[in-house]
Amino acid sequence: MAKKNNWNIEEMQGSLISDMEQEVKNGYQMIGQGGGEQPTQAAASVASPAEQQPSTPTAQTIPASVVVANGEPTQNINVPIPVSLHQRLKMISVTKRQNMKDLVALAIKEYVERQG
Repeated sequence: MAKKNNWNIEEMQGSLISDMEQEVKNGYQMIGQGGGEQPTQAAASVASPAEQQPSTPTAQTIPASVVVANGEPTQNINVPIPVSLHQRLKMISVTKRQNMKDLVALAIKEYVERQG
């Protein structure tokens, strides 16, 4: 005789989702308080303190999308980058609490301005 499975899938999914939501909330609270897990060696080498500081005062207060656009029409681009570079950029975006797209736009703007 086969055993009846007494699992309630919907209840399990709800519990897992609420557990994950609570974990995320706790993580954001820890980040907001300057806490969190100690960075691994790879994460610690993401950016030096000099790299973490914006190079222009406007970058601290104005989102890069505004700095780049200046009322101009914008153009989207899709550029494949190495996963390791994406991970480093993501770590910086979390540290600075800025969108990755704003950081990328600012980086491109600064690069173009340095070129001439």
